Amino acid sequence: PRFLSERQRELCWVALLGAQHEPIGLLHIERGERAGLAAVALGAVADAWPTLAFAFRQWQAALQHTPEAVYQQIVAAASGPLSALEADLVLLVVQGVRRREEPFIYHLRRLLDAGLSEAQVAEAISYLQLQAGNNTLLWAGNVWLAALRDGRLPPSPSLGRGEVPTRFG
Repeated sequence: PRFLSERQRELCWVALLGAQHEPIGLLHIERGERAGLAAVALGAVADAWPTLAFAFRQWQAALQHTPEAVYQQIVAAASGPLSALEADLVLLVVQGVRRREEPFIYHLRRLLDAGLSEAQVAEAISYLQLQAGNNTLLWAGNVWLAALRDGRLPPSPSLGRGEVPTRFG
């Protein structure tokens, strides 16, 4: 079953195609129209996270804002016609395909806090498999469970504290 809207699915696809520099996928670009271009732009914005993390680690005493606040300002500027929820959905899959744990959890938390269902999040994450392979999909699921176990995410209605047996811990 599908849980995301058609627009949400296309935004995920466009973001993944752009993030992976995949030349095949014009159909998704056409379906995404203007919103699709914002999804591609957000894919580029996702790459700001590690640079901001570095800057704030090195020069924290001289900086007045949190890295998350600066990142959110950049996201808002690049989001164009996308809602905040759509932007977080796009950035979740892009950070997932990049296997960046901290920003992946950041966007996962924001989506769940905004009311996106776990089924919708799981559907979005499932697209990682087609674009980046089984290991990336497994990585994303394991990061989600680990964040539940260690408290970076609040307990889940369906996954509890992440005490779900997996082959990878």
